[in-house]
Amino acid sequence: MRRLLAILGVLALTVALVGCPPPGTQATGEAVGIQQSGSSATAGAKPAAPGVATTTTGPGDITWFGSLAEAESRANVLQRPILVDFYADWCAPCRMLDEQTWPDPAVVKEASRLICARISVDENPTIAKSFRVVSIPTVVIITSKGRILQRAVGYRDAKAMVKMLQSVR
Repeated sequence: MRRLLAILGVLALTVALVGCPPPGTQATGEAVGIQQSGSSATAGAKPAAPGVATTTTGPGDITWFGSLAEAESRANVLQRPILVDFYADWCAPCRMLDEQTWPDPAVVKEASRLICARISVDENPTIAKSFRVVSIPTVVIITSKGRILQRAVGYRDAKAMVKMLQSVR
């Protein structure tokens, strides 16, 4: 019985650290660009209309665009990279990011230098597929033209996220 519990514990930890594969996806490599826009919502918020910015709750809210097209447009104007958080409401590691990582003041500070977009893999499977998202959460930092600068799959604590965000100065 202890062995079974240990195996289940290791499995649960692996899913939490590595992430959850979206339904019906398979590994295919890196993304090559920005596709069509779609809508998403932040944790605890109602879904936004395509292109409408929403904010998370917590200290020093991050402004999240619910549309990749809107984020790209804003990034072109401001000449900033884009942080894209691919998530699903049913994903436990995604909720951990929402509850523990994104509200962290150091993460909020670093994220303020980028244009941020949250994309639901369930609501926007075409966009997720174009970025070859095979497990969530997947966080990518891209140029306004869609070139990937950084990619992280699975849960990241605040310290690791700050390091990732600082790498694109």
